[in-house]
Amino acid sequence: MVGSFFSSYAGSGSFTRSGINYQAGARTPMAAIFAAILLMLMVLLIAPLTVYLPVAAMGGVILLVAVLQESYRLAFRDELTGLPSRRALDERMRALGSRYTVAMGDVDHFKKFNDTHGHDTGDQVLRLVAARLAEVGGGGRAFRYGGEEFTVLFPDTPLKDALPHLDAVRKAVEDFKANGTW
Repeated sequence: MVGSFFSSYAGSGSFTRSGINYQAGARTPMAAIFAAILLMLMVLLIAPLTVYLPVAAMGGVILLVAVLQESYRLAFRDELTGLPSRRALDERMRALGSRYTVAMGDVDHFKKFNDTHGHDTGDQVLRLVAARLAEVGGGGRAFRYGGEEFTVLFPDTPLKDALPHLDAVRKAVEDFKANGTW
């Protein structure tokens, strides 16, 4: 069952919500933003003017860096699957040379599956497919194109060299499905 596969990632000090594992004490850009604001407020309240200006400035720099990191993550990383997003693919495509292989794929009958089993289960299936695609070998890199569509990009790789790696990742998804897990 798909749900039991994803819940197996949960362990001590973590919890799983909608198939996403949250670790206790994990550092995130939002935590850095909160820490920077707290640092600036503490310094402003307890230190004389000559001390708190440099420290507050440092807190402001930390805050700015955290905001930039979070903005980048939101723009270039798909929140559901953790794969690089379509925007990241567009950036990567602009930097490609003249030799590459691009493979596009989608989850067959996904709309019907989603309507039958619900959106949470559909999200778990997308995360599962993304996890298998992320393991592609041969220098390939998986991206979430949108919805149930994915792209695998092989820079500097001719099609004949990319095909075995694409077939292996397709088989990994197929084998998971064939085992009756969804």
